[in-house]
Amino acid sequence: MVGYLALFLAIALALHFEIRQLSNRFHSWVVGNAVPLGAYRSLFGIAALPTVVVGGVLAYVQVSDALTAPSVGLAFLHPSSAAIVAVNTSSKVVEQPKYQLLLFNLDDARGDGERLRPLPFRVAVGDYIQPRGHWGPNTMMGLPAVAENVRRGDRIVGWASVRCPTCETHYYWLYLEHGLRGWYSKLPDGSLPDQAGFIRLLDESAETVVARLENEVPEGDRTPIGD
Repeated sequence: MVGYLALFLAIALALHFEIRQLSNRFHSWVVGNAVPLGAYRSLFGIAALPTVVVGGVLAYVQVSDALTAPSVGLAFLHPSSAAIVAVNTSSKVVEQPKYQLLLFNLDDARGDGERLRPLPFRVAVGDYIQPRGHWGPNTMMGLPAVAENVRRGDRIVGWASVRCPTCETHYYWLYLEHGLRGWYSKLPDGSLPDQAGFIRLLDESAETVVARLENEVPEGDRTPIGD
């Protein structure tokens, strides 16, 4: 019995000594290779960086897209018979787009003291516009009720507005020489036309109205109406 116990103790001591030796050698190896190991760890960190960055960008895009409201604007085409286009400028579907025109024919005959009446445009409402899509071109000056009140070369001035239930309203100055040429200009976001001041201005001559409008909208801010 005593012999077996002595043998067991001898084996235990030998194993303990070997474990200590292995531990010391491993520690020495780690200390001696600290720089390469740090480099490997850095490489692993660098390799993981693109994944972290891409994940962050995707999360930002998803959150940004969720917070972005739909937006709709206007464009005008065909100076020979001006038409209107509602354009979805966002990545969201625009529901129930709506545009409205308040235009006056400066060359319309009127009696003394009589004010110009706006041309008979109705509010136009659509169903929806797909992201980056458009609605139109829609007839504008060619509408029967409008066409009977204008002649070629008549000077048409006023503004247009466009909106949807979840969109900001945008306004545009508009000037036409019917059947010949014209231009439009978007007002700064959040700006409104001075409707009362513009109505008073219409009491002046057509030349004065055009000159005031051209002074209000510099040439560099005008978009020509083209085909």
